[in-house]
Amino acid sequence: MWATCRELVPAGSVFAFLAEHRGRLFPAEMFADMFPSANGRPSMPPQILAAAITLQALHGLSDFETVQEAYSRGFRFGCP
Repeated sequence: MWATCRELVPAGSVFAFLAEHRGRLFPAEMFADMFPSANGRPSMPPQILAAAITLQALHGLSDFETVQEAYSRGFRFGCP
């Protein structure tokens, strides 16, 4: 998704940074011990949840507001 929509997000924004570097900031190995079996994996990759929490803290949002913002363009690109 990021490769096809890159021009919609302002260059240098935190959303662009997270979309581009999320895999390096939050590698899958970082969460391996939290989900040791295939049965325990969440439906959403933990890297996306980590990016959402980062954006939540950065913008000072409540959990409810974060869920609402998850559908905005910026959050969507930062946490595709």
